[in-house]
Amino acid sequence: MRKFYTFSILIFLLTNISNAEWIHKYYSSMGSSVAVKNNHIYVARINGLSEYNLYNDEVKQHTMMNSVLPYWRVNSLLKLNENQILISTRKGLAIMENGEISMDCDICEKYPEEDARELLIDTNGVVWTHSAHKIHYWENDNWNTINLEDSIKYIFEIHNLMLRFHTVWAIYQIRGYSHKFTTDDYYGGSITVNDFRFAIVTKDSIDKILDDEPFMSNPGTIQPTNAYDYVLWPKYDSLYVYNDYFWEGTVKFDFSEYKPSGYSEILNDNRGKLWYFVATKNNNDPKKIASFEIATSEKQMYFPNDTANFISLNVTKEGYVITETLENYYLKNNFDTSWTKINKNTLVPNNGFIYSYHPFVIKDTVFLFVRYNNNSYYNYVILNLKTGKYYNSAQNDLPYFGLTNLEVDKFGKRIINGIMRSPSILYGENYIFEADSGWVDLLWKLGTKNPIIKLAEDGNIYFNQWNKWDGVEYKKSYLTTMQGDDILFKDLGSFTEKFGSVVTDFECINNKIYALGYYPTYYADTIAPNISIHDLVTGETTNYDYTNSEFDKCFWASDGNFDEEKVEFPRHITADTSGNIWILTSKNLQKINDGKISRYNFPLKDDFRSYNKMEYDAYTNEILLHSTSYFNTSDKLYIFSIDKLNYDSILIADAGFHSKPLMYKKLVDNYLWASDTEGYLYRYQGNGKFKSLNLNSNGYENCRFPVYDFCIDPHNTLHLATEIGQLSSSDFLTGVKDYYSTNSEEIHLYPNPTSDFITVDLGPYSLKGTIDDYSIRIFNVLGIEVLRIEMEYSKYTQWNPALQIINVSTLQQGVYFATFIMEDGEQFTKQFVVIR
Repeated sequence: MRKFYTFSILIFLLTNISNAEWIHKYYSSMGSSVAVKNNHIYVARINGLSEYNLYNDEVKQHTMMNSVLPYWRVNSLLKLNENQILISTRKGLAIMENGEISMDCDICEKYPEEDARELLIDTNGVVWTHSAHKIHYWENDNWNTINLEDSIKYIFEIHNLMLRFHTVWAIYQIRGYSHKFTTDDYYGGSITVNDFRFAIVTKDSIDKILDDEPFMSNPGTIQPTNAYDYVLWPKYDSLYVYNDYFWEGTVKFDFSEYKPSGYSEILNDNRGKLWYFVATKNNNDPKKIASFEIATSEKQMYFPNDTANFISLNVTKEGYVITETLENYYLKNNFDTSWTKINKNTLVPNNGFIYSYHPFVIKDTVFLFVRYNNNSYYNYVILNLKTGKYYNSAQNDLPYFGLTNLEVDKFGKRIINGIMRSPSILYGENYIFEADSGWVDLLWKLGTKNPIIKLAEDGNIYFNQWNKWDGVEYKKSYLTTMQGDDILFKDLGSFTEKFGSVVTDFECINNKIYALGYYPTYYADTIAPNISIHDLVTGETTNYDYTNSEFDKCFWASDGNFDEEKVEFPRHITADTSGNIWILTSKNLQKINDGKISRYNFPLKDDFRSYNKMEYDAYTNEILLHSTSYFNTSDKLYIFSIDKLNYDSILIADAGFHSKPLMYKKLVDNYLWASDTEGYLYRYQGNGKFKSLNLNSNGYENCRFPVYDFCIDPHNTLHLATEIGQLSSSDFLTGVKDYYSTNSEEIHLYPNPTSDFITVDLGPYSLKGTIDDYSIRIFNVLGIEVLRIEMEYSKYTQWNPALQIINVSTLQQGVYFATFIMEDGEQFTKQFVVIR
């Protein structure tokens, strides 16, 4: 009987997805803005809008997945009245009212562009905001615009606004060639950076541009202070004052050897005083707290004899002043003469709160955003400074507020990478693994920062470990996995014993791990490529190198690197469902079987050195070659057909993507998937074409924000790594209908559901002349074959080929699909359910 492989069942699964329920796991980053309404605290975050209900302590996170929030990064909040809070994002404005977010109002619908950043309201009730180049204000039920591009001809970007009497100050940054303009990175708050200038505007026009002072090109904290009679701007080396005519340095805020610290803002308490840090010139002494009376120029320094260093200073609009050391908080109302000292250990005994910011007041009670250290990852909570009660984030399940990489094992444990500190830092953090005792940093645990990560069919996540010097010797090179708090090593046989051996890439397929690596030869002027095939079922490992295969050694060039034009430098490994190994080198694609190499040189003139990654798709039996760089400019994908043994190419613009693709990835189901910057998920269709799937995300087919990574775990749950955290759906792959081929309604499986045995009644389809042979292949919802039965009819045997009993007692509980393949190629598929 000829073998006939079919994967039509997976295509059906992915084109008939029911409504998916998404679970959101995330880490709420520090807030850029706070608004309070009816004992509800609203916090603008980079991954949504947090709502804290002080009546019942409930916390809710509003995102694009559960609301009409126009964008995942919330820039600013502004309380318009007792019922409404205005929300600004990069994609427009929204209103929070009665617990619901809406865009159905004039102030939102009439906004003249999408990009909305900081929100302010002046004493006359006029609402101000800005985009990258324009200032907008809402007055008399209409938006009005002042375009700074009319007067500023060089490249710039507005950072924030400051209201001052009848004028508005726009603080903007000069954008040079190395700071290409983008609004993606904007997220409120002050930053320390070079080249900031000021534009003073009125409602009618641009009044003045302040951009020619020499000190403006020096680094400094860029949040100027409106102090009624003048504007203050602290720099690292001195303090400058603007008195409506010109800038000048000033020492009127100094205390003998102490002067204002250029590393902190000068804060206006709106009660007649300015507050700031002072420090000695060499900064060897602890920083102190000082105030300056605006009307009388009276200065005062607080806690002069305290040897502790003050680490934060905040002022609320109600006039409360809050400062802190590592051990204590100090709080005073500006009308009081004394400070209230609060020991941090009396608030939370086992967690040291540090670095407070964004204080606000509810009914004479001061609340703080505070950061505390927990297992080396920072957490941010809201602290009631009177009672010591604190409110955690809506869900603090991750140490990153956005994810860039994700894999989930059979225990539900994750290995992740993400964004912890800044949205502009996409790939700066280490990979971490979710152990029983908490998150484990792989760099410190295994000596690897950016490992190759794969989920194998045994349900474990594997990653490669680079050589690591432990002070005595180099540790051996293994494939590793973590279970609980333990590290498990997969010994790769003779390759592990080689001095200096390194696993550079690996693939998991057919219950085998195919590892690509190398080791230096005796004289260390060459390296020997190696392939290790590790069987996850038997535990046996087979190795191929130049001693027992057609592999060549790679020689070092004179500059200490490999000349990839002269050698077949191995880059990447995969394998197909027939057991062939495929190696992507600098010169060609190689098929390796039993140590023998078949070479398929790149026939195209394009520079293939940029195509440093490949993925195998079992449905089409094709290999897709692509670039892994997020910043790549390659406009093509290359396809190698294993059946035809030839290359083809397609423009990425013609491949079916809605936007820029971010990730190509073969999942544990052995099929190729992809994602893009707009949050679409795709399945490969062959010939370089991709088809988007309906994620059913809050009524949309896509998430509407980047999906950097994705995976399917052994329990058939789909997980997405996104800029708002982890999204998971357990019914994305299981909410399917039964599939029928032509006339397959006459095929019956019973009982259904079943627990041990199932009877197959093929009806007339096994009796086609003398052709009575067929096979039964049973797949789980991932498309992975879990059982195969070959039925070969003989006139000398006594069995009915149309009626058979199959033992399914070894299958786990779940949904399965039985595909019947007749010898003439005709095939039928039926669904059944196993229960336990």
